[in-house]
Amino acid sequence: MRGLAVSAANYALLRIRGEGKHTKNWRPQLLILMKPDKALFPSHPQMLSFAAQLKAGKGITLVNTVLEGDYIERAVEGRAAKMILNDFMDGYGVRGFTQVVTSPDVIQGLTHCIQTAGLGKLRHNTVMIGWPSHWTDDPDQSARFLSVLQAIATANLSLMVAKGVDGFPESTDRLTGTIDVWWIVHDGGMLLLLAFLLQQNPTWKHCTLRIFTIAQLEDNSVQLKRDIEKYLYHLRIKANVTVVELVDSDISAYIYERTLQMEERSKLIQNMRLKKHASKNQLQDIVDNAHSQRDFIETLEPLEDVLEETEPVPVIGVLSAVDVPSSERIQYTYSNITQLRRETYYKQPQRKPDKKNVRKMHTAIELNKHIASLSKEAEIVIVNMPSFPTTPCNNENYMTFLEVLTEGIERVLMVRGSGQEVITIYS
Repeated sequence: MRGLAVSAANYALLRIRGEGKHTKNWRPQLLILMKPDKALFPSHPQMLSFAAQLKAGKGITLVNTVLEGDYIERAVEGRAAKMILNDFMDGYGVRGFTQVVTSPDVIQGLTHCIQTAGLGKLRHNTVMIGWPSHWTDDPDQSARFLSVLQAIATANLSLMVAKGVDGFPESTDRLTGTIDVWWIVHDGGMLLLLAFLLQQNPTWKHCTLRIFTIAQLEDNSVQLKRDIEKYLYHLRIKANVTVVELVDSDISAYIYERTLQMEERSKLIQNMRLKKHASKNQLQDIVDNAHSQRDFIETLEPLEDVLEETEPVPVIGVLSAVDVPSSERIQYTYSNITQLRRETYYKQPQRKPDKKNVRKMHTAIELNKHIASLSKEAEIVIVNMPSFPTTPCNNENYMTFLEVLTEGIERVLMVRGSGQEVITIYS
């Protein structure tokens, strides 16, 4: 019987070898990167439990881990680690495959896993990793973490980063709270899809789905909420929609990225050859049409100017949103926690901080204020992950931004799509 099963599997793999999956049929196929402890056990086994809840036994789940060292010397440990991973997968009800890679450099080993995991069309499209909770104690940990994120982005894969994963629920738990989606960067609907898939599992089945979308004061917030509710009704998804209005400076760090996302999504729709009336019924178009028709491109600072801007400005006390000129509100979403504490909470007339860092951290503070106020009691918060830094000198600032953005939230799933995920009511 085993020979027959192998023959059938080989036949099926060859049949789908040249077929491409349609964008609208996108579902997360997971590659979970597990960090082993000194005893070769997974450091965060709750990631397996969360994967089982998200996948519900459907699709493919790959679990990989990397051992640092020489392959020949650690071959026995590698086989032992693989057996341990298999036992954990069976214990948590995860259906999939495991692989242990031994490499002299952990980052290179993880990069190899991202590139080569799977077989044929049975490959991952999403990578899930845990948040490095002790990165502030190790100056190099943030650089290693972001190197993995860069590799994932280069491979054009989606990303899920679980923060506070050790506190994620067991499969035997039954939650009754809320699943909160903070839709800051409108990326085609991946956040909504993940929340919907979680609700199909008994652990999350009785949770209420809440969607918080960000709008500017000049946007048509009433129409935006009405259109999203209508769209969710057609998808038969029950959710409470809340539109959070922020002034320009509060979300300025996301305007540049939102514009790029809109352009990429438009190209994707053209490639899909959707009819004009069909594309207007996509969730992304509903959001875009609600935003004001002003030209975002004309309000953006040139990329070179953003990176090279070093003019300091004195800051006394808390910097209010209205104090930031509209022409200076575009920036990247990373800053430094030390500067944050000194520049926004204490009066230091003698110090002249970089005005970019003040504006960037102001974005994180304002967004966290709303998230902590509205979602503090949520069972899980799903939020967008901003673009990764392109230079190593910004690594710590980027990590600090994410820490401030999610401060006070027990369970957070930070998500960054690949741009290939589209949710539409058309099949």
